[in-house]
Amino acid sequence: MVIEQPWLGILIAAAFLIIAGLSFYAGRLLFLLKKQKEKQQKAEQAFVEKIQQRRQFQQDSIRTIAKAVVEEQCELSEGAIRICVLLDNAAAREQAFASEYPSFYQLYNNIKSFPTHEARKELSKKERMRQDMQRWNWEGELKDGMLAEAEKLKQFEFILN
Repeated sequence: MVIEQPWLGILIAAAFLIIAGLSFYAGRLLFLLKKQKEKQQKAEQAFVEKIQQRRQFQQDSIRTIAKAVVEEQCELSEGAIRICVLLDNAAAREQAFASEYPSFYQLYNNIKSFPTHEARKELSKKERMRQDMQRWNWEGELKDGMLAEAEKLKQFEFILN
């Protein structure tokens, strides 16, 4: 069977249109993929920057609280609570800090179950005084160790991987 000349031209034109359409579609997909990769890279960079800012804030907070503990501008109990919470939040990315700062963690573990804020106000005066006396005794026992650890914490830095 012989294809006449006009049909051959139409088939070639149709093939060209199909190829051009597929080429355009492939180019569009490549363009969208490139845009998606750029967007993903920007999102990853923003995430990394946010983590770095958070780590810097935590590091600065630990240093500031440690300085306040050393200068006796902050009670040892409050310093222990604040620093241990900050260190525990960082522990998911860092080594466990309890062995490095045992005095802080010992006081923190002793007082973390004490009620605070409204729950403390609801305690009887006698019970509040009993808890305060116990807390002050623990602070007295751990003061020297905590002050030495606070001196170290004044230069605290995260170990960046």
